[in-house]
Amino acid sequence: MSTAVTQVARPLTILSEEETLFRTAVRSFAEETIAPLVSHMDETAQYDPTIIPLLFDLGVMGVELPERYGGPGSSFFMACLAVEEISRVDGAVGVLVDVHNTLVNNCVLRWGSPDIHRKYL
Repeated sequence: MSTAVTQVARPLTILSEEETLFRTAVRSFAEETIAPLVSHMDETAQYDPTIIPLLFDLGVMGVELPERYGGPGSSFFMACLAVEEISRVDGAVGVLVDVHNTLVNNCVLRWGSPDIHRKYL
């Protein structure tokens, strides 16, 4: 007779300290940096050119990138937190972050050559 250890996952509504700090930082960034630009971006139907470099600096454009490429090697859940907090302020910027994390980065990681990894990651 074997005794299996059952691990119970914590609810998604209870965040770890790291997740809470990350969510708070992204929320502050969104409210302080993105929110003042939303009306103008909506009127012009264009992203403000300062937003994308700032998103990279914040680290939300490569949440799951492995540490060997300079990323934090974090989880998909952390990427979801980033998208959720940014989308609270501007859905379009939230989609930009989501697509970059889930499509672009994953495609490059999975199917890119080592040269492509070095160049883009």
